[in-house]
Amino acid sequence: DEQPILVLSRKKPHLLFIMIASVLTGLVVLLGGSVEEDIPGWLARLWGGVALGTGAVALLAHLQRWDRERGMYIERGTLLIQSGAVLGYGCAIVGLLGWNVDAIGALGVAAAWAGANLWEVRLIGTDLRTINAIRQLNRGVPGAADR
Repeated sequence: DEQPILVLSRKKPHLLFIMIASVLTGLVVLLGGSVEEDIPGWLARLWGGVALGTGAVALLAHLQRWDRERGMYIERGTLLIQSGAVLGYGCAIVGLLGWNVDAIGALGVAAAWAGANLWEVRLIGTDLRTINAIRQLNRGVPGAADR
């Protein structure tokens, strides 16, 4: 009567890079730079705040050790929020600047960033379902192994 063990490693270098890039992007935008000079200040500050805030919260949730499952839920939520914000920002840039090279490039980066976030959200969801299934299996819940 062996109990299954699930080993999760939450340290993903490419994901940590994206989270750190989000924090740095937020700082750069809030301090002024690049495309942000051509858009209204309120939009740049909004985007900078969202990038900085969601990146920092996701990074802290990803790295915390005291409750990994809760950290996964927090990370998933912040990545969802950030995905919507980054796509909205990319679309706003195109709406404000038109379909020029800078705006299209910004929208492309935004779409790739949001796509990477949504992919990670899916992976976190799979990990959380696996944790729940193993927890139920350990409790003897019928059908838990089929999930």
